[in-house]
Amino acid sequence: MACRMFPPGPYWLIDQEPSVDTRNDYVPYWVHEGDDAFRVTARTNNTVTVLYKLDLELLKAGRYKEAFIYVCPLTEGHVSDNRDVFLFPDKMRIDGKLQYVMLHRPMTPAVFPQGSGLKKPSIYLAAAEKVEDFWAADRVTYRLLATSQFHWEDNRIGASWAPLRISSDEWLVSYHGKKDSCYGYTQSFLIVREQDNDFPIVTHRCSERLMYAQQAWEMPVDYPTPCLFTTGGIIAGDDLIMSYGAADQKVGISWVNFAELVEYVKRFDAKGQMYEE
Repeated sequence: MACRMFPPGPYWLIDQEPSVDTRNDYVPYWVHEGDDAFRVTARTNNTVTVLYKLDLELLKAGRYKEAFIYVCPLTEGHVSDNRDVFLFPDKMRIDGKLQYVMLHRPMTPAVFPQGSGLKKPSIYLAAAEKVEDFWAADRVTYRLLATSQFHWEDNRIGASWAPLRISSDEWLVSYHGKKDSCYGYTQSFLIVREQDNDFPIVTHRCSERLMYAQQAWEMPVDYPTPCLFTTGGIIAGDDLIMSYGAADQKVGISWVNFAELVEYVKRFDAKGQMYEE
């Protein structure tokens, strides 16, 4: 769950001309009275991702307040605004230890390893032995996974939902890119492969935006930027079914044959170049 300490206000105004940043309009005065991590996070009103455990039986019974159990934070707000956070369902062996692996997207990648000189929000991996360790930088190792490469993702990229296993060592990762306020947010896919005792690496990356706003009802109204943003994916039979948001105002469902999608993504190499047939 991604959240801020205070309401962001009409955040969509940041994409209009002239730009209006409302992120700090509701931040109270007391956050300026110290420099501890809590007040720094409050002062910047950065996005922090936290983990909840969901009890499905309580959820089905309508006991919503009891169904969601807070576990821990996954990112540090005083370090960077950080979102698009997803855990791989299975542990991986990294540095000689079985570890949890997490996708995340810091807004300021320069403060993370391999981020020197990197100004565009990019997809990172993080590994920790315990889920509760992800918020503590001294117990986490980081690795840059992917950064903006194609014109439709010129501004930023980030993962869209949790990876899906393809084979014993391969995962499909759905991700989004943003070019600008006119082109908006669009979706594509990449494939990562686990390595022996190391972080997974990108082996295939589709250079095409495979999902983008087209239908009239998907186009923005109050929110000025075209935005098709997948938020979840499950395999049902032969199909991959995905939920998605349209311009932060409507919700849609899309589906595609899972095997055919994977086969298509594998036509591209790690840099997005299509293999010659």
